Amino acid sequence: MMLRTQPEEVQRVATMWRQIADEQTDPGGRAGAILNIASALDHGTTEDRAQAIAMTDRALALLGPKHPQAAAIYLSGAQRLILSGDPIAMRKALEYLHIALAVPKTAGGRDVLIGILQGYSTVAPIGADFSKLPKAQRIFDRLRKSRLRGTEMWPAYVAMIRLFSDRWKMEGHRPSFGKAIQFGAEALAQLDVIAPGRGFQRASLQLAHALLLLERNEHDGSEADFDAAVALLREAATTDQKRGTVLNSLALALMDPTSRAPTQAEFDEAYATLEAGLACSDDDEKVFLKWSMANWHLLAYQRGGAIANLDRAIEAIEIAAEDRANVGNKILFAAAHAYHDRFTATRSPDDIDRAIEFAELGLTSSNEQQPERWRQEVTAANVYQERALHGRSAFDSEDAARAAALFQRAIDRLPRDSIQRESTVGGAIGSLVERWLINPEPRLMDAAAGLARMLPDNANGVRRLIPNVALNLATFHIERGISEEARVEWIALIQEIASRHSGDEAGRIAANNLMHLHVGRDWSAVIDAFAILTGQRSRRLAAAQGTRERSMVLRREQSVAALAGLAYVHLGQADAAVRLIDESQAALLLGDDRRDCESDVLWDTFDAVLYPVHTRYGAYALVATPLGVSGLLLPEIDFPLPALATPSKTETLEAAAALLSSAFPVALPKRLLVVPAGPLGQIPWAAVGYQEQRVLDQASVVVLPTRYLWRGGQPPDLTNVLIVDASTAVPDRPLRHASAEARQLRYWMPQGRDLKHENLSLAAVVDALSESTTAHFASHGISEADEPMASRLLLTEDEALKVSDILGTDCSRLSLVTLSACQTAVHGDDLADEFTNVAAAFVSAGARCAIGSLWNVNDIAASLFSRRFYWLVKQGHEPRDALRQAQLWLRDARNGELLAWLTTLEPDIDDSEQRLRDGLARSVNQIGFADMRYWGAFVCYG
Repeated sequence: MMLRTQPEEVQRVATMWRQIADEQTDPGGRAGAILNIASALDHGTTEDRAQAIAMTDRALALLGPKHPQAAAIYLSGAQRLILSGDPIAMRKALEYLHIALAVPKTAGGRDVLIGILQGYSTVAPIGADFSKLPKAQRIFDRLRKSRLRGTEMWPAYVAMIRLFSDRWKMEGHRPSFGKAIQFGAEALAQLDVIAPGRGFQRASLQLAHALLLLERNEHDGSEADFDAAVALLREAATTDQKRGTVLNSLALALMDPTSRAPTQAEFDEAYATLEAGLACSDDDEKVFLKWSMANWHLLAYQRGGAIANLDRAIEAIEIAAEDRANVGNKILFAAAHAYHDRFTATRSPDDIDRAIEFAELGLTSSNEQQPERWRQEVTAANVYQERALHGRSAFDSEDAARAAALFQRAIDRLPRDSIQRESTVGGAIGSLVERWLINPEPRLMDAAAGLARMLPDNANGVRRLIPNVALNLATFHIERGISEEARVEWIALIQEIASRHSGDEAGRIAANNLMHLHVGRDWSAVIDAFAILTGQRSRRLAAAQGTRERSMVLRREQSVAALAGLAYVHLGQADAAVRLIDESQAALLLGDDRRDCESDVLWDTFDAVLYPVHTRYGAYALVATPLGVSGLLLPEIDFPLPALATPSKTETLEAAAALLSSAFPVALPKRLLVVPAGPLGQIPWAAVGYQEQRVLDQASVVVLPTRYLWRGGQPPDLTNVLIVDASTAVPDRPLRHASAEARQLRYWMPQGRDLKHENLSLAAVVDALSESTTAHFASHGISEADEPMASRLLLTEDEALKVSDILGTDCSRLSLVTLSACQTAVHGDDLADEFTNVAAAFVSAGARCAIGSLWNVNDIAASLFSRRFYWLVKQGHEPRDALRQAQLWLRDARNGELLAWLTTLEPDIDDSEQRLRDGLARSVNQIGFADMRYWGAFVCYG
């Protein structure tokens, strides 16, 4: 630390030298005295240091630029200007150093020359002026020939390495890159000979040289460069000085996927290295190490890790972003990248909006001329492209245009032969193709073709590019229309990417593309591509922590299992298709919990199992019976899928009826289990037409997301019944007939627990579920189409029982759950390969059977249905048969019949019940609930 001289002492010394200068008649002597004045003023106030700079100019004017002392004086003047930090002063310092570099004879020896090189390496990058670099090179060459000492060698080499590497970064000057690496290698070799044991200096050189080697590896893909850089960093990390910085660089190198995918051992070492760095670093270093740890978690997720990695990464990056003064604006783009990654997993609009906020803040806060600007623009382009395609609206043309403009800016900044430019061009092509697939405008494909001209135009040439770029190019060439021979070559390249990168995102996208490319051409290849996806999904599901993360993993697949099942049917392997549908749709609800469903007990309960499936390439049906499995291709049947939480469209019911007629051309099985794939779970299968009647008239129907959820057909246990009356959870929409139904059920089943009003809470419900044998809910239900884990039963104004809560509760004692509530069998639309809803969640959590509803059910109809259902159950009917008979009764009974039955019930009636009975009495000959919207919503799971 510089000791500040007292102001009066500074002025006393400066005054003495002013007197001496005034007495000098020789220009050299006068200049020397003036320089001593400047040296004295260096230790004073800011104003004194400004005078020192002016004194330097006076001395130089006396001596002239060719004087032997001029170089040293120009150097001291430049150093004073550099210390000021003012941009104008920096430009003047650069002028001084340019003159000093040109001085033919320099007094002061090597120290002055080295000082000039150091000053020039500091100021040239700031001014982006490397015009005197050749002269600096000649000075450095003279110094090298003069046999530098250890104390001289290190600063000289560091200055030249910095000059050449900065020129490469700022101008893309490839020869300068080579020079920087050459000087780094020389410096390390010289240091070992001239000054062995200089730990700090050696570690600094090792760090600088390693970073250059890693950058060359990024451009050229040289494994030798990577190995050498890692070895240097490992050695540098053995010193104590700035060890955290070195460990941070080592970890980044080990986990950098730019030119090569890190091995698992390298990736694990990166984590251990970051942990070691955090343990030995000061606060400034820890900020960067935490940032790197956040990046490790991002990569861990991308490599198949848990969704929790994304949450940890975002948490760490948000903290680091608060310290932008130290870490710089790069952290803003890291945050944008992290939120982008989580959006692709969660599809939460808030995440992609947050990514845009960080990207835009980063762009406006950063210097457009900095070398890394292209990376920032690519990050911003990617998040805009993502929001354009998958944001809150179906397609956002403004976001898409912004993405295209940012890609083009990044491309224009990059050298033509760089890997970075190839990668950016490939990303831009991919974004245009994605837009074209949504809206095939010729201009989009024309723009992609213009970009593609910057890259190889054949599969062999593209093969050397990084996987994502190669995949985008292959997809572009296939989509624009090419010969069959060329198509085969491009598909082979996609197959190679899928196989070689089966564990990462490029492999997943390639395999997904392959499935669709082979449809109708090679069904075996569709299965092979699906096997790659299955392997990656299995790894991600194994790493997933809880159902939330599993649902995020499955969200990425989007009906590939249904497509693979279609391939199996085409190949005559219907039994394999059945296993596939069952296993795919069990992934979220059951994880690895698989039960044997092939036993004879299943056929004691059902006569057949129907798997209706719909894909963009046509529908198909799988039918399993005790005799075997058959598959039917039904390409002529199209399912206009019903809107969520509403009765099915007529066209949907007609399509379902056509499928049933094809699957069972002679007669409908009396006991039918339906395992509908994905969205077809929204269809009220009991209400579907069959041979001039409805399924309801001819068979009892059980619906399950997967046969693995079937838990046997034993009668329900009514010895300990939980009744949840949440009829007033929404004060302005009370369920006026729920109380009558709750009182009646309790009269029939007196043993158990009642939860209502002040006794009703989420904790109380969860506690009671684990102890009860039967549970009945009279409440409002809400389905969340975009987030099935949040679908719920409202308990109070402030609390609800969510799917996620149910899945975390032990419901194994429950033999029956009835949900007299709306939308409890509605499963959302974002998990195309399976469905998850409140009723299915109870079965998944251990309940043997659950009764739910497919849409908003009329309060009166729900109350009548529930009471009739339990009346039948009390008489010994199995739930599926009780459900069927209760639906038939509600559909067919005249109001007078309903009234007559109600009057046989025992408990006291309230005002709402009395009004119901009065209304029925006024229209005894009408069939008041014949419409499907009253009775068709109810469905039996299990």
